[in-house]
Parts: sequence; structure tokens; C-alpha cells
Amino acid sequence: MDARTRRPLTAKDIAEAARVSRSTVQRALSGDPKISDKSKKHILAIARRLGYRPNPNARALVLSRQATTYGVILTVPKNPFIHEVMRGINRAKEKLVATSSAGLSIHLMDTIDGDEQARLIDQFVSESVKGILLIPVDCRPVREAVARGARAGVAFVTLATDLSESRRLCFVGQDNLTSGRVAGELMSYLLRPGEKMACFAGSLQFLGHAQRIEGFRNKYLQTHPAEDIVSVIEDFDSAELAERLTNELLSSTPDLRGVFVAGGGIGGVCKALHSKRNAGTVRVIGYDLIQCQQLCKRGQIDFVIDQNPVEEGYRALTALHNFVLYGERPASTQLTKIDIRTSETLNNEEEEKPRNAEVAVTA
Repeated sequence: MDARTRRPLTAKDIAEAARVSRSTVQRALSGDPKISDKSKKHILAIARRLGYRPNPNARALVLSRQATTYGVILTVPKNPFIHEVMRGINRAKEKLVATSSAGLSIHLMDTIDGDEQARLIDQFVSESVKGILLIPVDCRPVREAVARGARAGVAFVTLATDLSESRRLCFVGQDNLTSGRVAGELMSYLLRPGEKMACFAGSLQFLGHAQRIEGFRNKYLQTHPAEDIVSVIEDFDSAELAERLTNELLSSTPDLRGVFVAGGGIGGVCKALHSKRNAGTVRVIGYDLIQCQQLCKRGQIDFVIDQNPVEEGYRALTALHNFVLYGERPASTQLTKIDIRTSETLNNEEEEKPRNAEVAVTA
């Protein structure tokens, strides 16, 4: 309320104080990208001084009558983790988006390619999506594409892995540095100093995978010499590639005693170990129940670190939708649990049967 008149503050009041037109005020309050940042900041500062408060219900009513589309960019669809993320995204869509004229436009990237992801972001922005949900490749082209999109008024939410130095709205996922340290501590219990081990990452272009490897090394090397980690290998979340690379690793390091898999592809690692009759003698730590559950039950994996990808997908789309529709700014970082599982805990739980994600969602 305006303190002098005791009536609701209007765009006309703000326009008179800012000495601009009412249409300019309305564009500034709605976040229209056509207005300059300088003018927008000036108008919003005056609006706050006069006591303006946005009406989230009115905003939601206006947007619910418009065709609102969110872009989704995920990598890599062969990784079972992505199917679980999509389950969460579709669950959120059914609950939150069905009440408005909104939809999802989904692109699943077959490769971890920053230039291609930047191109997809620019394409979505050109199609006037209101927000983009993505598993980002952490590189300059993607950061620049996100910056361009943010300047155009598009909101970005990252999940599972973050995008450094970016203008994203929020990140939903594990504290990957800490979860890597947890894995390093667990491996230090399994191996003695002097025993050789190796690390696998889907891609070090994923900030989350790089952080897991960093956290693992920081913790593990507190009790073991640096030369015990013989290699850090990228398998691009491919089980087939991981199997081939593990066979090569076993040939070059026949005394291998441990493997830490920070991303996808662990099925290929375990297949190679089993074929070489190393299963059980090589200790293994990996991520996510969707790809590790049966392997852990069979004793091929010692510890599984889960992050609940269904919850991540659900929370990420919820945060994006609530910001776009109601103006509710989420916490910059929303962390999911670091959940440690063993064969004993899994054998006492009801088996979860993997379900394929519904990836064909119409806009």
C-alpha cells in the first residue's frame, strides 16, 4: 500500500516517480528483455522504495493463460541415471505443470559436447522458452550461452552437476566434492597403502565428476601415497567403452586392487573384472542404485553412493516452474542426500525394478 494514499500502488504511481511511461514500468516489472538493464534497475529501485510488492497470484494467472514451454537438455541417454532423472521430471510435470498451458521440449544428447549443448541452449532461447533445465557441460561455450539466455529473460536450473561461474538460477544435486571425499574414505578402509587403484569418470567436463575425483583424491591421499592411484580414466558414461578401458587397465596393471567409478559405465567395469576373474579381488565403489543395485547384491561392488536422481529431476523442474510462474526464487543450491549402500542393506530392501522414462513429452 502507498503510505500517503492508503490505496494499492499502481504502475502509474511508479511511472510518475520514475518519469517514464506506464508501459515501460510494466515491462520492467514483468522482466521483459526488451527493456535495458539500466532502465530496469532504475524502475525496480523506485518501485521498492515506494513499497511495491509483486502479486504472485496475478502473475501466475497471466502466465497460466500463455503457452509456456521449458527446455530440457540431458546427457547421455545410454546412462540409466538419465532415465531416473526423467522419471522425476515427468512426475513434476504431471503434478505442477498440468494446471497451466505449459509443456516440455526435451533433447537428449548422445555425446558430451559443449559446443553442441551451447547451440541447443541458443535454439531453445530463440524459441522463447521460459526456462531451461539441463545437465551442463562445464565449458566456456555453455557458460556464454547461459549468459545470453539469462539476458534474454530465460531462467536456468542445473541438476546432478553444476555450471561454474554461470548465471543459472539454482543447482539441484549432491555435494559432489563431499561425496567424492566419502568415497575416498571408504576406499581407504578397503585397500592398504601400496595397493594400486584407478578412478573412472564419465567426463571431467562434468563439474560434478571432476569434483568427485578431486574429493576422492584429497581424502584417499591422506592415508595412501599418490602413486597408488595409477590412472584417472574417462569412459563418457558408456558401459561398452568402460569395459574395453578396464581390460586395458588390467593388462597394464595386473596387480590392480581397487576401482572408483565417479559416473556411468560401472556395468562395463564389473563385466571386465568378472571376465578376467578379478571380481572380488578388486574392490569397487560406484554411484547410483539404478546402475549398481544388482551388481552390489552379487558382491561385484562394495559400496554404492546414491543421490536419488528421481528426486533431483522432480525438485529441479519444480524450482524452475515456481520461479517462472510465481516469481519464487529458490535457494541457489538444493542438495540431495549422500546415501551409502552395501549388499547387506540392499538384500534387506524390497527390490526396485528399473522403469524406463517417458522421454517423449509434447510441448
